[in-house]
Amino acid sequence: MYTNKGSAVRVTTYFLMLSLVLLQANIYAEEISLDEMVVSATRDSQDSFEIPVSVSKISQATLFEKSNPNNNLSESLQSVPGVIANNRQNYAQDQQISIRGFGARSPSGVNGVRIIADGIPASRPDGSAQVSNLNLSSAESIEVLRGPFSALYGNASGGVILLESQSAKPGIFFSPTLEMGSFGYWKSDNQISYGTNQWGSFLQQSRFSTDGYRDHSAATRDLFNLKTDIKINDDQKLTWVVNYLNMPLSYDPQGLSAAQAATTPQAANASALLYNTRKSLSQTQTGFNWTDRIDQQNQLQVTSYVGQRNLEQFLSTPISSQTGANANTTSGGVINLDWNYFGFDSRYSHVQEIADMSLKVSIGTNYDRLNERRLGFNNYISSSGSPVCGTTATCGVTGTLKRDENNYAQNFDQYVQAELNPNDDWKIYAGLRHSYVTMGSQDNYLSNGNQSGDTQFSSTNPIAGVLYQITPELNTYISMGRGFETPTLLQSAYSYGANTGFNTGLMASASQQIEAGIKFRANDTYLKMAVFQANTANEIGVQNNTGGRAIYQNVGDTLRQGFELELLKQWQHGIRTMVAASLINATYQNNFLTCQSSSACTTPSSFTVVNAGNTLPGVAPQRVYAEVSWRSPDKEWETGLEYRFSSSIFANDQNSESAASYNLFSLRLSHQNLWNEWSFRQFLRFDNIGNNPYVGSVIVNEANKNYYETSPGLTWLVGLNLTYRPK
Repeated sequence: MYTNKGSAVRVTTYFLMLSLVLLQANIYAEEISLDEMVVSATRDSQDSFEIPVSVSKISQATLFEKSNPNNNLSESLQSVPGVIANNRQNYAQDQQISIRGFGARSPSGVNGVRIIADGIPASRPDGSAQVSNLNLSSAESIEVLRGPFSALYGNASGGVILLESQSAKPGIFFSPTLEMGSFGYWKSDNQISYGTNQWGSFLQQSRFSTDGYRDHSAATRDLFNLKTDIKINDDQKLTWVVNYLNMPLSYDPQGLSAAQAATTPQAANASALLYNTRKSLSQTQTGFNWTDRIDQQNQLQVTSYVGQRNLEQFLSTPISSQTGANANTTSGGVINLDWNYFGFDSRYSHVQEIADMSLKVSIGTNYDRLNERRLGFNNYISSSGSPVCGTTATCGVTGTLKRDENNYAQNFDQYVQAELNPNDDWKIYAGLRHSYVTMGSQDNYLSNGNQSGDTQFSSTNPIAGVLYQITPELNTYISMGRGFETPTLLQSAYSYGANTGFNTGLMASASQQIEAGIKFRANDTYLKMAVFQANTANEIGVQNNTGGRAIYQNVGDTLRQGFELELLKQWQHGIRTMVAASLINATYQNNFLTCQSSSACTTPSSFTVVNAGNTLPGVAPQRVYAEVSWRSPDKEWETGLEYRFSSSIFANDQNSESAASYNLFSLRLSHQNLWNEWSFRQFLRFDNIGNNPYVGSVIVNEANKNYYETSPGLTWLVGLNLTYRPK
């Protein structure tokens, strides 16, 4: 597959020039209403305009008016520069999310990006994350933190996504929504809350089902989220959150080759059908947040949580990889996981005046623990010595036990942050976080030898940033910091060579980041621009990926450089425009050897050389989001035209295959009738109105070169919402 790189650069340049024109325009514009109070950068509510970081906030109103299904972060984060969030059209595999290139090479799940919902981390101590339980329909806001300050969140924080659910307001509120769409999609979402001045509870329940765009991709998901706020007195507050997820069955169509993606994009991979690849999972978690404003100068905040997740997944690992010479080393083709996890975070803040300067200091500790019971089984049953699917073997079922482990990962962190305001023009921020991460595996399946092992990582990471106010409307800043990322339990599962067990030789990667930017805000315009660079040592990449077993290694240094722009402008007569663009150059700095083949690489000559200068796979060098919208003066009508561009994305380290660039347009229209406390909203959305076939995501370094996950042409969504909210 190919792309026209010259066209990609021209499209990006066009929108950058358009942004400057819009910024300089001065017609009779209406004032922008922005809620830019964010907490992700400093853990305290602050105006994003006044902190030396790149952070974007998506409000509940924005999520609502775009009329997206709000089932995936990929639908919500398209307008955030520097972020790649791909809809894989596959609910058996978690979404692909990367920030400034961190996390882009993850073949499944989310790595390298810290995700937190209502104070409960969706990221685990080893740096892996799952986002299927995030309840976007009831989100009050989503914040995305990029750059050096992300390191304040510890391991694998190449960026931070922070979701906050809605809280109950005084009185009764309820809001049922029904949606229908392409490929048998439907969703029922129900929200109800009751609150007083002292307490309130907000309950959200939803179910959606889809037949899927591709064959063998049907899925059903139930979500439940309860948030209760209790105001003890004017200084003390307790928040309790309960979250439940159930996905009884999600089919996995797997990736396609380049030829298949071009000719039969809706097809499932033949192996997916042969082994009936699928996943079922459930998750329950609860957490508490206690805030105590001791006095005007001191505050204490404590968060604790506990949860459980159960998963069963059927893979397409071929029988040949589970028999013969592989019989003693295979982990099978069925995964059975039980997770139990818990943790806490405590934070104490103190504010005082020193020589007419305001100083705020916060100190805290953080502990997270994951206990994992992992079982592996053959994905076939056969009484024959030469099993063949469909004849002498039944495939896609739970067979013989091949793996039995008790795994764990935990972290214990300590951190300190300081904010100094020498005067009205300068703001200085600094922080330091020390992390100690341990993980290991106890092998209970000893017929092939003891594969147990454990490892430890320790890192101390400073950050600092300075913001200078040039004028009341214009700020400039610079920030820098150091972060780190440990290998995950999945990446540490296997070693290469005589000892094939837990990989204790992997080192944590370490990154040095620097960022500079400007922020401009007037009544009708909001502009953010940033340039950044991240140098990473001991980057973690694939060494050998054959027979359903991926072995990882440290591949040397990488470099990420880029530019980001956000521009929002309000015009007269209810018209608003928005542009978000990002340029990134992410490359390997060293040569290294890798094996990505259907057969094992056993000698140095059978490995492939990845050359220094190659682009990191999974990273789009150019991305643009643009939107023009209109809202009627009476607030009853709203419509918007959205545009998305992505340049081509390499699918493997060798840069020998790539998904082509694409241009997509979407159109939305909504109308609501208002009757006192009642509103009735009807909405309609069309995505990819040009009906262009494209590859929405790639499975990085897939061993069989089935890299491509295709996306549909024109799709539609229609919905009805009824809301009662007393004034």
